[in-house]
Amino acid sequence: MKWTVLVPLRALPSAKSRLASTVTDDVFEDLVTAIRADTLAAVGAAGPVARVVIVGDRPAAGVTIVQSRAGLNGALRDGAAYAHAHWPADGVAALVGDLPAVRPDEIGPLGRCLVDDV
Repeated sequence: MKWTVLVPLRALPSAKSRLASTVTDDVFEDLVTAIRADTLAAVGAAGPVARVVIVGDRPAAGVTIVQSRAGLNGALRDGAAYAHAHWPADGVAALVGDLPAVRPDEIGPLGRCLVDDV
């Protein structure tokens, strides 16, 4: 089975608000961007992943769709609806975007995090 992985990301500077108070503003953006890049690279390289859909709370570079419903659950519902409409035969999974140490071989099996009840 091929998988579409949803990764919800909040726009800067509202993302990772607890981290923001621990570093300077110039370091914060670089750090959050690096964390996201590591996570997205790992999920994109995972064997069963056909595509990564980035669900954002605002339009931004790299965002596949902008959520219309509020919050994390809203982002996942919107992303799942989008994925089911575009790739109905593929499974849909969700992954948080702040896993900088995750490796592609740790992503699967994706079946345990299937998004249901769109």
